[in-house]
Amino acid sequence: MLRSPDVQVSRVIVCDPNTSALTIPITINTKDESIETTALIDCGAEGTFIHKELVKQYQLPTYALNRPIIARNVDNTINKEGVITRYTKLNLGLSTTDERLLITNTGKSPIILGLPWLKQVNPQIDWANGSIELPEHILRSLAISKVTFATTLAQNVKDNEPHTIPPEYRDFRDVFDKAQTNQLPPSRSYDHAIELKSDFVPKNCKVYPLTLKEEEALDVFLQENLEKGFIRPSTSPQASPFFFVGKKDGTLRPIQDYRLLNEATIKNTYPLPLVSDLLDQIKGYRFFTKLDLRNGYNNIRIKDGDQWKAAFKTARGLYEPMVMYFGLCNSPATFQAFMDDVFHEQKQKGGLLIYMDDLLIMGQTIEELQERTKEILQICRNHRLSIKIEKCVFHRQEVEYLGLIIKPNHIATDPTKLKGILKWPLPKKPKDIHRFLGFCGFYRKFIQGYSQITRPLEKLKQVKAVWEWSKEAQQAFDTLKERFSNPSMLLVPDKTKPFILETDASLEAWGAVLRQYDHNGELKACSYLSKAFNPAERNYQIYDRELLAIVRALETWRHYLLGTPHPVTIWCDHQNLTYYKNPQKLTPRQRRWHLFLSQFNIHIMHVPGTKMIQSDALSRWPGYNQTEEEERITMLPENAFGCYKPRHICGTPTLFST
Repeated sequence: MLRSPDVQVSRVIVCDPNTSALTIPITINTKDESIETTALIDCGAEGTFIHKELVKQYQLPTYALNRPIIARNVDNTINKEGVITRYTKLNLGLSTTDERLLITNTGKSPIILGLPWLKQVNPQIDWANGSIELPEHILRSLAISKVTFATTLAQNVKDNEPHTIPPEYRDFRDVFDKAQTNQLPPSRSYDHAIELKSDFVPKNCKVYPLTLKEEEALDVFLQENLEKGFIRPSTSPQASPFFFVGKKDGTLRPIQDYRLLNEATIKNTYPLPLVSDLLDQIKGYRFFTKLDLRNGYNNIRIKDGDQWKAAFKTARGLYEPMVMYFGLCNSPATFQAFMDDVFHEQKQKGGLLIYMDDLLIMGQTIEELQERTKEILQICRNHRLSIKIEKCVFHRQEVEYLGLIIKPNHIATDPTKLKGILKWPLPKKPKDIHRFLGFCGFYRKFIQGYSQITRPLEKLKQVKAVWEWSKEAQQAFDTLKERFSNPSMLLVPDKTKPFILETDASLEAWGAVLRQYDHNGELKACSYLSKAFNPAERNYQIYDRELLAIVRALETWRHYLLGTPHPVTIWCDHQNLTYYKNPQKLTPRQRRWHLFLSQFNIHIMHVPGTKMIQSDALSRWPGYNQTEEEERITMLPENAFGCYKPRHICGTPTLFST
């Protein structure tokens, strides 16, 4: 007889002292793994329930009910899930027998322990002190420990709630105070040095014309930064351009264009953390707090005597920065070295991950996490570092960090990474099936039973076939998308190895695939991206749309691709990107993109669209309103840039230039 999975309740937590919600973090011990989740104690529920997605995700055994149960809401209306037809069995530690958990949509709670469970356990709940007491035999079997409101887990904080400092850290109000960033940081041994090549010759630049709104923003920028001491008037022979770019909220961001200075700068090879190394350190921790450093690079001063090298020219005069600004090529290395040194002792102890200005603090218990967080905040105070409270997350068992979802003892892929695949629209004609299967077929080795799953779809590929979208075709389509949502199919990015970024843009949308070769020399996908262009972007020239696809992909995967020891090879199917290799009169938009691209070590190669099925398919969904594209004009001869030619060595395609 198969034994049902055991459930171990490790801790009782009152999630919100203002409500009656009691949440118990529990561990479901199956044959193959331990699943950490939570259960809601709900006296209003007339049964014990489990979320259908939890059952599906971990393939828990299910059984059919003899008689379906109609699920009703508290107002006696029928629940949108309708009828419950199946259940699973779990050992909740109440007796030697298994408990029946009804399978349905339980909302935000993976498991709901209702009135039957409460009657069996009969816990004593002290609402005044925020604790729960259980009979001794239940306490021993479930290993439940008493926890007060001080150990509250803010599991369901809403984005629109005000950002407040948790009571445990009220003594560090000054660390969260924005006002302390309005002064020049102290000079330290970490001050940013700008080492120039021996053949460097100072270069002047012209003043970029600004709109009336930009001139007003310039006056504000100069006044604020002069008052803080972040900049000062300069007589430098070297000058870099200054302009503004628009932000999503409609405000303007000041930009210094340091491309020429970066070309003459000796690169700092201090390494950024390897994401794979950071993730290895998460094992064993159950609670997380994420802190975000305010002002980023502005916390570091430029080394005395080097300020003139970073001077920038405006319509109001020439100025030189006293602090690091965005755009200097060695800023990431300097900042990471500073953070690693300042928090060196805490990193050695464990329980702290640092990537640039993002800090992840970890603890095996809430108490350990709180003590470690206080140590970090004290160090921030000692070094005059301010924390941005609106971007902080405290005392979570699930948190987003570096584009990944961090949970106790395991890491999950952020669902947004697979948005392009999961939202693939329903095929309407054979050509749509060709595109979908062309995308999936490249990774058929990673999908169990691929040929069997796709059989109903293969029949629809035939142009002469009668188009009939059957129930079997729908099931095959849904199953393939579901398999692609499985994180285990995606290769975990390794920053020590070369990356290949595949991008493509049509008139309506763009797509991208981040890829690497695995230890067997096989090229695999790490993540996918796809998004439709807005009306303004659809009016861009084709080479601008292609470049925008690259910029958006680099923005999304910045934590993987910035500072990598190998050049990032970018495959794209449009030769006009080589238009940007020569001096051009760039638009403000293009200047912004070039400034962003200057941070990355990239090598762009032309690859025919027929060789890039994945990104091409993502950018040309059948759901997009495809219209005829304008003629593509090659501005440079074919022999002026690299080409892709598949050459198989032991089954591995390689790249070389003609």
